[in-house]
Amino acid sequence: MNLPTPAIVAERGVERLPRLALVLLCAAYVLPGLFGRDPWRNADLTTFGFMASIAEGRAPWWQPAIAGIPAEGGPLPYWLGALAIKALPFLDEPIAARLPYALVLVGVLVAVWYACFHLARTDAAQPVAFAFGGEAQAVDYARALAVSPTHLSRVTRATTGVSALRLIEARLMREARRNLAYTHLGVATIAYTLGYADPAYFTRAFTRDAGLSPRSFRAQVATSGLRKPR
Repeated sequence: MNLPTPAIVAERGVERLPRLALVLLCAAYVLPGLFGRDPWRNADLTTFGFMASIAEGRAPWWQPAIAGIPAEGGPLPYWLGALAIKALPFLDEPIAARLPYALVLVGVLVAVWYACFHLARTDAAQPVAFAFGGEAQAVDYARALAVSPTHLSRVTRATTGVSALRLIEARLMREARRNLAYTHLGVATIAYTLGYADPAYFTRAFTRDAGLSPRSFRAQVATSGLRKPR
């Protein structure tokens, strides 16, 4: 039988997020730090001073210093800013110095975006079967894949010849057969385990699929000698 399994991804957590809103949110985070802002803080002024001095040849690349005061930390951040200033002379020096870091931030945001997307598509993040109700429906799988239920059904029909809902029902019926053949669980318990709130509805669905009622199917398996419930 299915073991009780907690929700790995909540239903609200797998809804498709509006892409435009996410893009605007990222832009609102990145652009104000790049444009319309002068290096006014002490740390900004000091860092920009080292970058400009290196770019203009007034400070050494390997050990940048101004008036004999060495730069704090490693030289790589100062190199990036100085290279950007030299490579983009048509831009204001403060903007050019910040541009590499804005690009790094954009890269991080893109990486997080796609990491979350691909994580949501892994097996561990898909809707799972719950004991005693809550069996995932086609819309739950569609949300986890960030597609519409209609698109999911279209794809499954093109691939397997049946709709997504029918695939889920077939999976439930296979699990029902396994429970009837290999366990002593009652029909009502099996129904609840598979997410059916009404055992009578489960019985009708199983009979429609298998051509036999659950009890008749279990009796047939038992008399066939193939397997006995345990």
